[in-house]
Amino acid sequence: MLFFPQDSIDRCFIDKETELNNKVGLFYLLHHFLIQYERYEDNWGFMLLKVSGTNTNKKAIARILKAHSRRSDILFNLEGDFGVLTRVFSDTDLIYFSQRLFSIFKEKIPHIDVRYGITFMKNGDSPESLTQRAFKAAEKAYSEDTPYAIVV
Repeated sequence: MLFFPQDSIDRCFIDKETELNNKVGLFYLLHHFLIQYERYEDNWGFMLLKVSGTNTNKKAIARILKAHSRRSDILFNLEGDFGVLTRVFSDTDLIYFSQRLFSIFKEKIPHIDVRYGITFMKNGDSPESLTQRAFKAAEKAYSEDTPYAIVV
């Protein structure tokens, strides 16, 4: 008998429709990575994909994210929006990634509008403060009509 049966873990952390991590998973991972950042300065960035438009197909968006992200990226379905938690090796990693995803979404699903809010970890962060900065950055991208915005 398994101590951690996969089905009970999946019920807590995995969104059934897209098979991506959910908000609970995001909270626990952010909490863990923020502790890692304070101890070892392992920097992770968070990119929020704000999706708008008619007939947004969550499964199609999840498939594109899975196909075009790095194996080390952690993907989330955040009840209509999507998130990518990724290890940052340079400040431009997430910018290039968001630009590439922007063009892929325009090509494959042209009837939706995707904007990206990018933020990075800093000392004293909480999971809530990090995600709030990402939401502010995504709203800034919409208001400035640019593919992405960064709030540090």
